[in-house]
Amino acid sequence: GGSVDGASNREVPYGKGGEMIEPDGMTFAVMIWILGLLITLFVALRGHAFGTKSLKHIAMRLGGMLTSTFVLVLAAVVTLNAKYGWYSSWQDVQAAVTGTPPTIEQHTHGQARTQEQKSEAAQQAQESDAAADSKYAAQRARYEAGLHLKPSATGQWININVPGIRMQGNDIGRVMVWLPPSYTSDTKRTYPVIEAFHGIPGGTLDYQRVFHLDASLRDAVSRGAMRDAIIIVPQEMPGGIDTECVDGGGLNMETWLTSMVPDYITKNFRAQASREAWTTIGVSAGGWCSSMATILHPDRYAGGASLGGYYSPQFATWNPFKGKVPERYDLIAQVKKNPHPQSLWVLVSGADKLSGASSEAFIKAATAYDVTQVDLPHAGHRVGVWQSTFPDVFTWMGKTFPMFAASAGSTSQQSASPSPSSSPSAPSSQMQPSASPLTGRHRALTHPVTGSTNGLVGLTPRTRG
Repeated sequence: GGSVDGASNREVPYGKGGEMIEPDGMTFAVMIWILGLLITLFVALRGHAFGTKSLKHIAMRLGGMLTSTFVLVLAAVVTLNAKYGWYSSWQDVQAAVTGTPPTIEQHTHGQARTQEQKSEAAQQAQESDAAADSKYAAQRARYEAGLHLKPSATGQWININVPGIRMQGNDIGRVMVWLPPSYTSDTKRTYPVIEAFHGIPGGTLDYQRVFHLDASLRDAVSRGAMRDAIIIVPQEMPGGIDTECVDGGGLNMETWLTSMVPDYITKNFRAQASREAWTTIGVSAGGWCSSMATILHPDRYAGGASLGGYYSPQFATWNPFKGKVPERYDLIAQVKKNPHPQSLWVLVSGADKLSGASSEAFIKAATAYDVTQVDLPHAGHRVGVWQSTFPDVFTWMGKTFPMFAASAGSTSQQSASPSPSSSPSAPSSQMQPSASPLTGRHRALTHPVTGSTNGLVGLTPRTRG
């Protein structure tokens, strides 16, 4: 049985989370199938009684056939919804159809940093970033010259390859990078970085063409919620293989995502180097990757946001461990045993079959973290739900992390980079045009929920039927 990463499909058990008469209940699906089959049987056995001698009789037979087809198609859709959990309740369906903004609750848990602690962290980050600016100035200038960037009012996506991960002898380290509009107009400025993780079986293009994450970020900057940032989207599921972003089976995906990619971006782009300037975001399977990267690598990421994610890997056709998953990948256990001063944003929908229960359990365990919990109790597991929360994720980033605060971008950070030269060789990249203890504090919000091996062990593409 299964659930879906937006337009994709990750499998979860049938019958968990959905009531019998809810749109994701199997009993409801069976009822629609029975209705469809009865109509089909009636049309097949009694359709001749309508006759064919007049337009009225022909229209009646055609109407019966169309009704039968419609109900059977509806039955198939309802069955898929029961399996994948796109729409978890009738409230969820109504909100998606009518655009009615549901009321959600936002709670904060744990101990947030004081303003003094934030200021101290920002000072340390600025010193670290200044050292990186000086160290990588020449390399960044050469790399940027090779990109041949052009001014753009909406920023630009570029497609690069980051070495360090290979499959069947081929370099598969694809990363999409979004550079904000100011990147080309303010060549002395450095930027914080958001590392975004996609779902299954989606890809890097999802954040550009489906979620339009860059547009949400531009909007957050324009309304003063945060400062400009670089977005990077690594391909963590090459060829549709569900790696769950882990190291194992001969594929060092976690190491590549959390070490090699950040190092490459810092050395070649005007990206700030300190952990205070790096956060993550992810949806569904990408939510797991985001949480895993953040929690297991506190020296790299100050925090992260999980939308529809879960907290231990959910392997399907490929399991690199061939048995018990290493304990380090049990994030609920990790936050209890090895807590770190990080900030986390967690979307919780109790009706979401894949992520609801695990998200609630994770928040209860993460008492030593600064956790912002956003509740959408009736929401399903789909793109429209997650996309509607992006504005609040970015507002949270601007308020929580000093290097993402709007005030941090009020004056350009002066890097040591000289203006790019036209002579250095171009990097190996391909341009891609832009397509577009518990505090108990809480407040009500509203959202419109709209609906959109070289050495590898047992590695086979994940397929779903």
